[in-house]
Amino acid sequence: MQPVDYKKTCILARTLKTGLFDDNRLGSCHVIGVVVEASLKLAYRPAVGCLPCPVAMQTALMFASVTFHDVLLEGETHARDTLDVKVWPKDADRALAVVRALLSKVQSLFVAHAYLQGVRNTFMLARCFKQ
Repeated sequence: MQPVDYKKTCILARTLKTGLFDDNRLGSCHVIGVVVEASLKLAYRPAVGCLPCPVAMQTALMFASVTFHDVLLEGETHARDTLDVKVWPKDADRALAVVRALLSKVQSLFVAHAYLQGVRNTFMLARCFKQ
């Protein structure tokens, strides 16, 4: 089955507050969020039988479609358990930019923490030798 294009078809998701399909239409932000999640899973928790792919090597073509759960298509009366949705290359590029920015922030925090830990250890050693 072909992935559904969210720009041409009205796809509704449940709202967190009420649990109903209250005009919560899937948009670019929803798709980007799911691609971010898929990218991190591919890099750090790949499926059985798959090798991990570093974020730096991931491309927009790797995310041609993503799966949404518990959504309602326009004109249908029952929600679908899963639905494959087409990802536009621009949305995938934005999602990968978000992932790379997030990881660079986390990495800079780890570097700063390691630096401060090293400074603290140096002061502790200096105090020990001073006595």
